[in-house]
Formats: sequence, C-alpha cells, structure tokens
Amino acid sequence: MLTLDIRRDHDTAQLILGGELDLGSEKNLAAAVADLHDTTTIELDLRRMTYCDSSGVAALMRARTVAASHGANLHIANPHGMVRRVLEVCGVLGTLTADLDGPTPA
Repeated sequence: MLTLDIRRDHDTAQLILGGELDLGSEKNLAAAVADLHDTTTIELDLRRMTYCDSSGVAALMRARTVAASHGANLHIANPHGMVRRVLEVCGVLGTLTADLDGPTPA
C-alpha cells in the first residue's frame, strides 16, 4: 500500500511517498502528479518508502514525463535501502535525482 502526503508552497510541491510503490499502487502516484499541473517543481520524497518493484520504477519515470509535459521539473529525494538499490540497478537513480544540486550520496 502506498501513502502520499502532499505539501505545497507556491509553485513547488513535495510528495512524501510511504510504503510500497508497485503495480497495485502506481496509479495513485500518476493521479497525484497529474493533479499538480500548476507547479514548476515536484519533489518525490522517498524517505518512507519500503518497497519498489519494476512497476514502481516505471511509475517514477512516467511521473517525471508527465511533470515535464506540464512544464515542471520532477526529482526524487531521500532514496534509501532497497528502494535506492532498485533504482541503482535499473540505472535510473541519476536521472531521477538530476535536478538536485551536487552528486547523489552513496
């Protein structure tokens, strides 16, 4: 089960994701990002995520594409543990953190 807490500050939004991002929850993320069409920056904070499979990785990449189609930059923050490892193995960690200042810590 995926939980989403949304915080907004002017044209910036932070989505704090918790739990599991997988085939059963990817539509929740897609809907949340689509609803933020009036923002310029979207941060997906993964500090509370405990699980992410290939469907979840694909959902993160689609969210980035959807945000870009609305003129927003989307990046992730605080990937850790197994979630971080999955993003590394799939080769998308650098892409999803590209809008952050400085290198992504190991």
